[in-house]
Amino acid sequence: MLIEIKNVQHHAQLSRASWQFTATLHIDGQVVGTTGNDGDGSPTWYRGKDSSCKPLIAAAERYCALLPDRVLKVPGGRVIRFKQSMGQVIEELFDTHRSEMRRQGWEHFLQQEINRRQAGSFVLYNPHNGDVRSITTREPIGILLQNTYLRNALCEDLKTNAKSYLEAGYQLANTNIPETVLATCNIQPGQLFRSKQTKGPLQAKKYKRKI
Repeated sequence: MLIEIKNVQHHAQLSRASWQFTATLHIDGQVVGTTGNDGDGSPTWYRGKDSSCKPLIAAAERYCALLPDRVLKVPGGRVIRFKQSMGQVIEELFDTHRSEMRRQGWEHFLQQEINRRQAGSFVLYNPHNGDVRSITTREPIGILLQNTYLRNALCEDLKTNAKSYLEAGYQLANTNIPETVLATCNIQPGQLFRSKQTKGPLQAKKYKRKI
């Protein structure tokens, strides 16, 4: 059985004791109603759009009840187990949605920073802690790419000034230096950061869970 939430709307300012959201609820490809949480700590709710959806929702509830218990570790080493429910499965789907939106938001911000800095700098990104550093080049990079002599100077600057960062796990994030040039500078693929962000506006995707 496939449970999905689509058309997710989330208002952080309304989230007081839990995450507020609303979405359409889909089961096995059919729109069966709406779901959400009011943000006040109350359970996540779901409602069928009409009486014809009741059997499919009831079947999904039975499947959710048969899922393995959720396990929560608390301070002191204690483990708490929760029986699964339809509402909890929907909450997990929303958590996936929220995490994806945060990731895309960070990717968008990072790409803006790279674009802003890279004309006259090497931009170095640490994927482990999110730190972004820039090292000013002797000339704008566009000029340093104009001939072999200047490209050699760019490589020398890169090896001299960025070496310690690359050895510490930073990745070169410039998108304005051709990879053929970077190869001549002995920059390895693992030392390059390439954003996974897709072009266009950020949009909510479908979030699915097979049960």
